[in-house]
Amino acid sequence: MVQARRVLPKEEEDGNSPPLQSILPTRAGKRRCVSSACIPCRKRKSKCDGASPACSTCIAVYKTTCAYDFDGDHRRKGALKRDIEQLKEKNDSLDVIVATIRSASDSEVGDIVNHIREHGSLADIATSIKESRPGPLTQSLETDLSDMVDQFRISIEGELGYGHSWCEESSSPRENRIHSGPWTKVTSDPGFITELLTLYFTWNHPSYVLFSKSCFWEDMQARRPKYCSSLLVNVIFALASRFSDRPEARADPLDPASAGDHFFSEAKRILAVEGDIPSLTTVQSLALMSLYEAGCGRDSSGWMYSGRAFRMAMDMKLNLPLKANMSQTEIEVRKITFWGCFTIDKMWSSFLGRIPQLPSSSVGVEKPNIFPTIEFESWQPVSNEPPQPYHVQAVASRFCEVSEILGDILSMLFAPKERVTLSRLKALYTRLGMWRAQLPAEMEAKSKALPSVLGLHIYYHSTLLLLFRPFFRKEIRVLGDTPREICRRAANEIISLSTEYRRVYSLRQTVIHIPQIISGAAVILLMDLPSPSPSQSVPSNLVRCLKDLRELSIIWQWCNLTLQHIGELAKKWNIDLPREALSAISPPRPLSNHDFNIPHHVNHEFPNPQYHYARPRSENPSDIMVNQQGTWLGDEEYTYVSAIIPFPPVGYEEWTLLAP
Repeated sequence: MVQARRVLPKEEEDGNSPPLQSILPTRAGKRRCVSSACIPCRKRKSKCDGASPACSTCIAVYKTTCAYDFDGDHRRKGALKRDIEQLKEKNDSLDVIVATIRSASDSEVGDIVNHIREHGSLADIATSIKESRPGPLTQSLETDLSDMVDQFRISIEGELGYGHSWCEESSSPRENRIHSGPWTKVTSDPGFITELLTLYFTWNHPSYVLFSKSCFWEDMQARRPKYCSSLLVNVIFALASRFSDRPEARADPLDPASAGDHFFSEAKRILAVEGDIPSLTTVQSLALMSLYEAGCGRDSSGWMYSGRAFRMAMDMKLNLPLKANMSQTEIEVRKITFWGCFTIDKMWSSFLGRIPQLPSSSVGVEKPNIFPTIEFESWQPVSNEPPQPYHVQAVASRFCEVSEILGDILSMLFAPKERVTLSRLKALYTRLGMWRAQLPAEMEAKSKALPSVLGLHIYYHSTLLLLFRPFFRKEIRVLGDTPREICRRAANEIISLSTEYRRVYSLRQTVIHIPQIISGAAVILLMDLPSPSPSQSVPSNLVRCLKDLRELSIIWQWCNLTLQHIGELAKKWNIDLPREALSAISPPRPLSNHDFNIPHHVNHEFPNPQYHYARPRSENPSDIMVNQQGTWLGDEEYTYVSAIIPFPPVGYEEWTLLAP
């Protein structure tokens, strides 16, 4: 058998043969992805290898200068990282600025806002704040200093050391002794006294809650002068006499216009004897005296009494949460008194066109608590009507909420450094709308609602009038409505509410701020008419306003003055009023004793709405005060002029928008 020869590999056969790898086709390398081409290649739209510092296309082919724009390409990781860092720095700057605004004072916030408007560099502002921000040790020291200031502010010993401790009413000798003698020297008739107290707590107290009714009653019966005083009792009787038909309620039985004057004279005598001894009852009395003077048309005197009340309230630190050596009852009464003054301050400021004397920045105490036993106390003005819950505390709290918004409006309109912008108008209008939308069912102005609830809604609509009246003739849109439309709607709502008040309770039991607001609504309706305007075009609501003011003049002589001024405005604007309106604004004739002899029940009308009061015996100087302020509205600047006529009603200023 022939043995097979072993076959050797070719390379073993021929050592000069090339290796296998050398004869296989060479695989081309993967083309590198270029994330950013150079600027010349981009312009030429040619391929670029992205080589640095210069690409081969520019060097070998075109022989041009090569340059890259790395910052302009935001797809690169480096650029994205820089963008993230910039956004983080901007966010940090905003955090610093917002945190500073939250903790800074109003003046410091104003400086920051002015700096933003002038420079606009958030980073510079944040850096400046960081450089001026104290370190941990300084922060601790400032915290200690802040605590010391808080203690100093609310100290019961009165560290100011001016020779009198304004906050020691708890230990006042006058309040620790038993009151001797009668509370008033004007009358000793128990039935008459009971009637006056009932009238006051039925009609006046729910609208101006300045003190605790239960504390007042207890101290009056126990003859303790802590929450009851002769001064307060006489002022209460003076206001209640305005709602009484009895001859004893008048200083002159033959002069119905003198109702309550003898009690008020006694109150002034007591105030002159006691001086300005600080106490809760003195603050309450002064505030009520200001309301009485306003109703009589003596606004300068009323403004003086209100100022004394508010200054004493601040001196007694009623705006601060004092707790040392005080019972829970006293703390609660202090809060009631302060917030009552806060509301009356806003009414006075809107009435005269002034910056509030008690701004929101002075408030350091919470609103009074609402106790169910007091809240659901029955209210029954007459025996033939079913009783309903009093809701005195809830209504008072709602008055305070509207007054807070009204205070911001007054500061915006009358503070010289404030700027009125369209955004601020929208914000305030939205706040009022939210307040209205959040009212509970028992606070709705439904049929036979409480008189204080109707007065609350009238107060709300008067706030809308004040907010938009300066821009009445300006064609701007605020949340879809023009100022003219908002004012017209608010004025008509005021008239509808006053009509419901008259239908259910009669205008005989009306507190003073309601006729002031009705007068403001009448002026708005007068402004809404074209000039000249024939009598046929005068709306019935305007005539109704004037008739209501004439009817209200029976208890509040101030209405005679505003009717006279409305007649002057109608002549100035060439508005021909109908006969009914002219009859309402005609000069009043003296009232006879017969005009007040009407049955005392709720659902009644006066025998003749044309009965008039004589003019007040004392009047104020008739000087005209003008207040000019530049305001900013959108992209245009305007100036409004406020001519405040003597004895003006709420929002009675004649506003005019003028181009600069």
